Amino acid sequence: MDIKNKVKKKITQKDIAMAADVSIATVSMALANSPKIPENTRKMIVDVAKRLNYQILEKNKQRYQKVEHNIGLIVDITSANSHVWNFLRIMIESLSKEVQFRDSTFILLPISDRHSKDDVLKMIMRSGVSGVVSFIYAEESVLIELEAQGIPVVLTFNEQRPDGFFYVGHDDFQGAYEATTYLLKLGHTKIAYIYTERNNLPFLQSNRFVGYKKALNEWELTLSQNHIIHYTQSDIKQFRKSILKVMNDLAAPTAFLCLDDTISAVLHHILTTEGYKIPQDISIIAHGDSVDYDNPVNPQITTMCTDIELSSSICCNILFNRFDDPEKSYSSIKTREILIERGSCARKSSNA
Repeated sequence: MDIKNKVKKKITQKDIAMAADVSIATVSMALANSPKIPENTRKMIVDVAKRLNYQILEKNKQRYQKVEHNIGLIVDITSANSHVWNFLRIMIESLSKEVQFRDSTFILLPISDRHSKDDVLKMIMRSGVSGVVSFIYAEESVLIELEAQGIPVVLTFNEQRPDGFFYVGHDDFQGAYEATTYLLKLGHTKIAYIYTERNNLPFLQSNRFVGYKKALNEWELTLSQNHIIHYTQSDIKQFRKSILKVMNDLAAPTAFLCLDDTISAVLHHILTTEGYKIPQDISIIAHGDSVDYDNPVNPQITTMCTDIELSSSICCNILFNRFDDPEKSYSSIKTREILIERGSCARKSSNA
């Protein structure tokens, strides 16, 4: 047969793999500029492909092209938020890892009540961020201006937020409901509830109280007003009096549910200094993440904890999706709180 009449063989990635002595998958990723392939290997494979007259598609050249972003975390460090500083510490660590995993840069943007709206906006714009996660801070005019400047925003840890923004939070109602149910299943039917005001988180108290109340109702238990106790950080003496008063009642509680674990730490101190043993005499459960449990000085409280790593991952996913689709419709996502047992709860004693 005349060699001129032979059909010219089409070069495939398999041919390149055989010539370069690598796998077909390695060839495919190298020709697509994947960052997973070392530069010297990629260059060698490209040289082999060119030598074999393989046509590298332009779309493959750009498929794995990295786009780096600067992701900012706006944090309100006003003293009124001191009860969430440990939570914030974990949030910074988790979000930073998520951003770095996406080959991008993490930037911390601390603000306080001393900053005006213009100050906050200027600081954010000068930082060069591509998008921001806002922790607690939710000033609508600032957020609207950021979005108008092409900087997408995701809010977290503040349900008192303006409409029309992406939000990632946790289910306070579910957390309180499951915490109360946990105590009920341990045989506790007299469960006191301790709350305090969080002015920047107005729905937190109401949602958690409703969850507590619903669990009691499902077990057909009457809510005792004497078992609803107010905590004021500036008046620990009065709080102590309130605790000792309810403990001296004939219908004294055998367990406590606290709005957060900063309160439970104070409660733990009051009860133990009065001779009560935790959890043999009294069980304590709280909503968590406020106390650093790695510090052995702090009492180990069983808590309903926010899955901060999951929340950070969701915040990043939303931002990076919005870089690709800026017109994406906003949504609110709530994660479940997780029970972390640390030994402050036990089955109700028969003597209680």
